[in-house]
Amino acid sequence: MKSFTKKHINIYDEVNDICQYRQSAVCVLAKKLANLFPNVSSKSVIDIGAGTGLIGKELSNLGFQTIDGLDMTKIMLDECKKTKVYRNLYETELTLSPTKGIKDDTYDAAISVGCFIGTHIPLETLEEITRMVKPGGYIVYALKDPDFTMNYMEVQGRFMKEKKLQLISMVLEKHRLECENFEFLYAYQVIFKVL
Repeated sequence: MKSFTKKHINIYDEVNDICQYRQSAVCVLAKKLANLFPNVSSKSVIDIGAGTGLIGKELSNLGFQTIDGLDMTKIMLDECKKTKVYRNLYETELTLSPTKGIKDDTYDAAISVGCFIGTHIPLETLEEITRMVKPGGYIVYALKDPDFTMNYMEVQGRFMKEKKLQLISMVLEKHRLECENFEFLYAYQVIFKVL
């Protein structure tokens, strides 16, 4: 992903529009996050794998005013800046190590769509996301792992057994809407509460 160019960004957004990605996974998860709070305008959220800012824009439309983004690709973050909805943008890969510049218990919530798939961000990074989110806050993400390469049941289960996270919901939903000659994609939409 580090070799993305402006041409790739245009294709990325165009394909996402054709596949109605924004209308499905992005909107649905952003709304699920907003419904967890009585007043979103006072809540801070970090967009993990911010990409071109689709989630940030949707969160802003729903009333969130304090939105930060994290992505490992500078050209993606340059697109995020153009949305004018992000307070801070972090150009870094999410790992198990503490993310430079983000203190413990900074956010009321974290959201991620399109990152927890077999070849992107390892699910074990929930440890780092949990560190960023305040106790009582939420972690909302899409998880696509049809071949069970991420071992998601064991990883998520460990966080629950260790009393770090409480599962609120895990529902298999359409991740993209139907397009001509395009197979439905399904992903789990997961909501955890940080303990």
